[in-house]
Amino acid sequence: MCLLFSYRRQRLLEFFSGYDTTNDIFSFLRIVAAVWICSHSEQFEPSIPELSEDLTLRDWCFREVIQHKVYTDHVQITALVTALGVPLRVEYLSQAEGLDLYTGGQDDTPRCGCWPGHAIVIMKCPV
Repeated sequence: MCLLFSYRRQRLLEFFSGYDTTNDIFSFLRIVAAVWICSHSEQFEPSIPELSEDLTLRDWCFREVIQHKVYTDHVQITALVTALGVPLRVEYLSQAEGLDLYTGGQDDTPRCGCWPGHAIVIMKCPV
């Protein structure tokens, strides 16, 4: 079992090591996150302080979610995790421990310590 796990992990690392190979996948994931954010605006708008009359949620998604080589924060990751219905562990290099984002369960709301007002739910995700 460990040998199989190690082999799968190595294959994933090899697959995602080249930008040319994964560019389309990342583009698709960015679009999924943007569509989810815009479709659930009441959930995400309070978490995006820079929104105004001049910068709508749709415009923000084009600028901060869909564009390549733009830093991804908890809003984009939360949207992606929720849209795909998968758990994800985020490892912060500047902190001692990472927090898990998790979708599933009773209310399908992802939880993380970086999103004010949400409880922290720690789930161990298979790697």
